[in-house]
Parts: sequence; C-alpha cells; structure tokens
Amino acid sequence: MSKRKKRNFDTENFRLFYQIQYDRIEQLETKRENFCNYIITISSAIIVLTFTKEVNLTLLNKTFLLVFIILTNILVIIFIDKTRLWVKMHQKRIKEGCKRHAKELNNINNYVGKAESDNDFFRRSRIYSYVHSLIILFSFLLLISENHLFVNSQ
Repeated sequence: MSKRKKRNFDTENFRLFYQIQYDRIEQLETKRENFCNYIITISSAIIVLTFTKEVNLTLLNKTFLLVFIILTNILVIIFIDKTRLWVKMHQKRIKEGCKRHAKELNNINNYVGKAESDNDFFRRSRIYSYVHSLIILFSFLLLISENHLFVNSQ
C-alpha cells in the first residue's frame, strides 16, 4: 500500500472515529435531557394530582406517590452522574485520537482550550441534579407534612 493511500485511509478512519465519538456524546446528552424532562414532568403532574381537592386519595396513596417521586428523582441523579462519566470517556478518546492522528487539529484544540466543567458549580449536568434534588426535598417535605396532618387529625 502506498504512503498516500495509507495516509488517506488513516485520515478517513480517524474522521469516522472522531464523528462516532461526538455522535455518542450527543446521544448520551439527549438521553439524559429527555429522561430528566420526563421525570420532571411526571413528578410535577403527580404532585399536582396528589393535592388537588377534586381527587380524593388516601394517605397511603399519597405516601406511595411521594415516595415514588423521591426514588425516581434519585435514579435520575444517578443516571446524570453515569452519563457524565461516559461523555468524559468519549471526550478523552477524541483528545487522544487528535494527539495521535490529527496534529493540526490537536494544536488548534490546545490553543483555543476547553471550558473546564469539572469544577463548574453550574454546569448543565449539575443544574439538572439541583432541580431533581429540589423535587426530592419538596416531595419529602410534603410527605412529612401529610403524615403530620394525619397524625394530628386523629
């Protein structure tokens, strides 16, 4: 195989590798955002439904629904952390691929730099975690309040 064909082959392979990594990052971030939005919507609907006067739910039903909200939002926070690890892995693959196969691209990336999100208190994944933490806190307070009202009414 001539040097020119080998270089074109390597360049094409790297381009595909690079694109696949960014496609995977996009898919992970889309799944994370969709899952977060679904759970926020479901949690909000359950909270509204649970405390609407027209819907007569027993204390047991309300307790079950609030515990369900708490547990699903905890799972979302875990999912957010896990997807971040996978995103970081794909970013490291891209960076290493650039070092080995695309020196010019690597030089540009090094020159421009990257926003350091690891220490960012308000990065996107943390903002989602904060929202879900607030839903957990709110649901927990409602759970305490409902059970407190029940105990005091007897």
